[in-house]
Amino acid sequence: MGLVIEWVIIDCIDVERQSAFWSAALDYEHVRTGPNGGHVLAPKDGSPHRVAMFPVSDPKTHKNH
Repeated sequence: MGLVIEWVIIDCIDVERQSAFWSAALDYEHVRTGPNGGHVLAPKDGSPHRVAMFPVSDPKTHKNH
């Protein structure tokens, strides 16, 4: 049985800018804006993979682990 990743979630300060970048880079479309201002992007071909951008107020202060 293989692993299937359906969601990638990104914390970001500028949700609009990140959403525009990832939409163009992946050829995805904006399908939903959540109540906290987050965006959900989905492939135009209807596949189940999604990217979500969640707004945060604090800048990144350390490396990803």
